[in-house]
Amino acid sequence: MTTGSRRMFLRRTSVLGAAVAATMAAPTAQAASPSRAPTFVLIHGNSSTEFFWSPLVRELALRGHRSIAAQLPGHGVQAELSTAYQAPQRLGAYATEPSRLADATLDDYAEPVIETVNRIHHHGPVVLVAHSLGGAVMHRVANAVPQLLHHLVYVDAVCCTGALATAFDCIDAPENRDYRRYPIPPGLGDPERSRITRNNWRTADRTFLDAYRAAAMAEATDRELLVALNYFQQPDESATVSFEDARGHPASWGTVPRTYIRLDRDRLITPPLQVRMIADADRLTPHNRFRVHHLDSSHLGITLRFPHLADLLSLCV
Repeated sequence: MTTGSRRMFLRRTSVLGAAVAATMAAPTAQAASPSRAPTFVLIHGNSSTEFFWSPLVRELALRGHRSIAAQLPGHGVQAELSTAYQAPQRLGAYATEPSRLADATLDDYAEPVIETVNRIHHHGPVVLVAHSLGGAVMHRVANAVPQLLHHLVYVDAVCCTGALATAFDCIDAPENRDYRRYPIPPGLGDPERSRITRNNWRTADRTFLDAYRAAAMAEATDRELLVALNYFQQPDESATVSFEDARGHPASWGTVPRTYIRLDRDRLITPPLQVRMIADADRLTPHNRFRVHHLDSSHLGITLRFPHLADLLSLCV
């Protein structure tokens, strides 16, 4: 990993709706009966919140499905914001304010998801759904409690196996070279020193907004882009979680049926990288291969496609 590529990733990692190989001990519990109605447990991506999934939760409820958005530490309702982020903004001061996410690990992110799975599996099969960096969290959960999981669904999420040990390895893979064609201006502060990435999603800087739209949500109107930034994104994210080993283990993660939903217009986790991650995982567990579906969507454009995503999720139960 070159210093330049690491710095570039840290500057851009906030657009990805992100531990060493030890896994968390799996609690003793009986697997849920597949005859009962499933529950979807939704894991958001980098610099996002549980609110990212709100339109999907509504859509699933209208179809009679249970779902719950996981609450990751320091995100969403647990986020630490600042008056310096309000208006009028004091970005110079905000850039150096500390964040609890500086100490966050992949285990920290996985813990509340495992707790949710433990509480909810008694009601029926559990389907984990992850977007973007959420795939790394999903792997940690599936390594820990595979017997409690009915299905894993990757919505253009990182899938770490083999040489792609970390989320950063995935993003920095040769198959993802087109990712570099859409540079996004750097965020606030120095992520290598602060151990967080911090972005000002409330900016009116046209250069930043246009660059972010091109990279993450090219099909969006101005209104749709601003809604996504204001409701689904948060300023801070751990700068270390993306560099932790997030590989799925064949004897645990590899035993759970899985589906990959490819987003064919993604410029962040690009189609060639999606193909590589699927192929690597299938080689590792040839007895348990991905089912693959496609959506015509960009990385954050999935927020405009939730009815179509709900259609595909219904195939995983």
